Amino acid sequence: MIKAQKAPQSGTLLKALVLRDLSQRYRGSRLGIFWAFLLPLLLLAVYSFVFRTIFAARWQIEPEIDRGVVGLELLKTLPEGFLFACNLFIGLLVLSVFSEVVNRAPKLIVEQPQLVRRVVFPLPLLGAVLTISALIQAFIQWLVLFIALIVAMVVFAGSSHSSFQSASAETLVSAWAGWLLVQVPLSVLVLLYLAPMLLAISWTFAAVGTYFRDIAHLTPALMSVLMFLGPVFYPKSALPDPYSEWILLNPLTVVAEQLRRVLLQGAQPDWYQLHAYLVVGLVLAWLGRWLFIRVQAGFADVV
Repeated sequence: MIKAQKAPQSGTLLKALVLRDLSQRYRGSRLGIFWAFLLPLLLLAVYSFVFRTIFAARWQIEPEIDRGVVGLELLKTLPEGFLFACNLFIGLLVLSVFSEVVNRAPKLIVEQPQLVRRVVFPLPLLGAVLTISALIQAFIQWLVLFIALIVAMVVFAGSSHSSFQSASAETLVSAWAGWLLVQVPLSVLVLLYLAPMLLAISWTFAAVGTYFRDIAHLTPALMSVLMFLGPVFYPKSALPDPYSEWILLNPLTVVAEQLRRVLLQGAQPDWYQLHAYLVVGLVLAWLGRWLFIRVQAGFADVV
């Protein structure tokens, strides 16, 4: 009977902690959870102006993608500047998820002394709370991008200057159905591949950061390194060999590139890369949880 009650209690506790974390984040602000996508939009506007207008940067579609894939004709009706902004937005979205976890994880235990001193409280649950909270923020930003793409495709695909306007009804339905029913769900799935890696970071940084407080001062520099040495402002294909392969070691690379490939290029993701990323994430999450459980007995002495 005790084992049968554990899962519901843990699930209820996890849900309550996630809701508390989200409510505390925006407590006292008038806009509340809308800040989750307003700030990325502000950064997007600034970065788009700098890279697109000042540096005249361009974003090329991967050459190996078949031009006949379902829904690509819809995406080709979008202006180049808008597509550049969407590619940039995806990079910032993935960056913001990692930044949230990397910056908060070292202080995760230190800021919860009342929970640490409760013997019956499952402390590893805090890592899951941080991960789920960060993913929820990512899905809010994804929703903003999805709505922007829908509006843009309706406007530009239906414009008098679009060659797509003269397509047959069957082609129109096929393109819209292919993108909405195939590419959009696939993009959600790609985002979920982040979960094991985020759990690994949460548990590892929380365990180490509780004993070594200096790690909290290193995380901003670490995020800067991941940002500039990852495909946030540029595609992986822009790098010459062998750097284009080394960049795969950056945890932002695989998800950002595959999300762009699915949502903005109308292609299937590289399942080999995604599955390899998932396996690495699961192994690191297991190691992170093992480390967390091994050292958590001393948390109460240092918080």
